[in-house]
This record gives sequence, C-alpha cells and structure tokens, in this order.
Amino acid sequence: MDKDYLNKKWLAGDLTEEEGKAFELIEDNELLKKIVDEAPVFSVSHFSKAKDFDELKPQIDAKKHLKKKHNWLNPMLKIASVLVVGFAVYFLLFSNNTVSIETAAAEKRLVQLPDASQVTLNAASEIEYDEKTWADKRSVTLEGEAFFKVAKGSNFDVNTAVGKVTVVGTRFNVKNRKNLFEVSCFEGQVLLTYGKEKWAVLPGNMYRIINGEVTTDIVDAGSKPLWLSNASYFKKVPFSEVVQELERQYNVEISVDENTANQLFTGGFNHYNLKEALKSITLPLKLKFVMDSSSKISLHQIE
Repeated sequence: MDKDYLNKKWLAGDLTEEEGKAFELIEDNELLKKIVDEAPVFSVSHFSKAKDFDELKPQIDAKKHLKKKHNWLNPMLKIASVLVVGFAVYFLLFSNNTVSIETAAAEKRLVQLPDASQVTLNAASEIEYDEKTWADKRSVTLEGEAFFKVAKGSNFDVNTAVGKVTVVGTRFNVKNRKNLFEVSCFEGQVLLTYGKEKWAVLPGNMYRIINGEVTTDIVDAGSKPLWLSNASYFKKVPFSEVVQELERQYNVEISVDENTANQLFTGGFNHYNLKEALKSITLPLKLKFVMDSSSKISLHQIE
C-alpha cells in the first residue's frame, strides 16, 4: 500500500485492520508517532485529513535527514576519539628525547653534547643520550669507539655492553668492539667499572679487556688517540682485531685464515691509502694481499 496514504489515514484515525498491519511495517511510522507526541498543539480533530499529513511531512523528512546525519557522524566521532586517545598514548609511552648519532664505515664525526662536552666518533660507531634529562644526568651509551673531551661538572658516564666509565672532566678514549674493550686516559682521571671490579685509570694509562682477560698498558699523557690523525695503532692484539678495524676504516671485506687471525700483532696502518695500509699489516706477518674486487680482499701466506 502507498506509504503517504497510510500515514494520512493513521493521522485521521481511519485505518482498517489490514491497513493498520501495513502501517506498522512502514519504516518511518515510529518517527511519525514521535513527531505527533512532541507536538502539544496537535489534535486530529483540529485539522483536515489531507492538510494534517501534508504539514507534518516536512517535519518527518527533516527528522529523517537529521537522523541520517547523526548516524553518519557518530561513527566518525568514535573513530576520531579512538585516534586522539591512540596518539596520546603513543606519545606518552614511545616519544622520548633520545638522540642517536652514528657513523658509517670510513667516517668520523665530531658531536657536541648539550653541556659543551665533545665526542669524536670513530668509523662504524654509535652514541646515544637523553637530551631531556642531560642537565640532571650526563650519561651516554656507546657502541664502537669514541674520544671524549668532557666539560667539568657532575659525573659523566659512558655506558657500554662490557663496562662503564665514569669521569668528572677529562679527556679519554673508549673502544668497545666485538671482543675488545679499551679505556685510555689522556687527562684527568676516569673510573672503569667492569663487572664487580673497579679501577682508577690515570693519565697515560690504558686498560684493555680481550675476551674477558684484563691487561694494562701505557699511552702518551696529554696527547690524543692516533685514529684522530687518521692512523690506527695496535699493541699485542689478535690480528683479527686489526683486520676488522681496517675493514671499518676503508669499507672493505677482508678474508683471512683462522690461524693468522689469532696471531698477536703490534703495528698500525693509515686511513688514507688502502694499498699502503694493507702493506703495513701484511708484511710484518709475511702475508700477501689479493684484491679480489674493489671491496673484497683476501690475505694469504707468502710461499
């Protein structure tokens, strides 16, 4: 049956039993009833049958439009609320003020810390610190090798996977590589913490830990590490450590047999001429090098 016809007859109170059942099935009948209930001046007997519905129909259409608009808007508001809450939680939990600086192979970089302390990163190294808490806690995390010039102030901590170095104001070098950990003091004094052990490292002293074994050595007090002048020097370290450092400085891959890799080496190489550097590390061990490609090198015993 026609919907408008049934609505008019319902307003007039003139529905038959069959028409009443059809009216109850109309999608908008509840909306029409609500409009009538909310209109205190409305009375069936005050209007003609046709005029009553014709005047109410715009109200019905307006209510339907508003309902559809709200139905569309409500889900969007819910989504927006979820997004706002989600972003708030994300920034609360995950946003921080951690500064991370790293160098690639064959790269060195000078880093200025918030208190005017300076860190020079060697090749393939990384340093992290929290800028927000720096004024209260001067602390950095190091992977690789770095030379520090620490401004005077509160304690300054260098944290590594192997040990922790604490200073107030000084110049020192920390090397934290795969199997090698070294702390060299050039000025002032540093405190090295390794497990339950602690050592005061004075100017001109160096502590070295290789595969858990602790040894000491000397450096030139008042000077600086050679790598800052584009040279690397080693004293009684496994040859594998020398090879790995050369790989970092020149961004190459070097293959060497295990027996040779385990030999102790004293000497060094420059950071600006690959072939000269290779000669410097191979001749003392009576090795030769073969350039398999521009980035791949193999070392062999001289027959």
